[in-house]
Amino acid sequence: MKFRLNPGVFIRHSEGESVVWCPSNGGCTILRNSQCFLDAIEEDWREESECVALLARKYGWSPDEVR
Repeated sequence: MKFRLNPGVFIRHSEGESVVWCPSNGGCTILRNSQCFLDAIEEDWREESECVALLARKYGWSPDEVR
């Protein structure tokens, strides 16, 4: 499966919380402890396996732990 962030999405991190805001549809989401996952997603289409491998390498986890 491929996924990406919509162009124009703003992400801000502060003290364990992340705000994801999409001005085109006015959607706003607050997530806790998600910075490592949001950093792995970009505006370009990426395969799920590519993001899993990136997180596994970055944090020393196995791909199964990330999934």
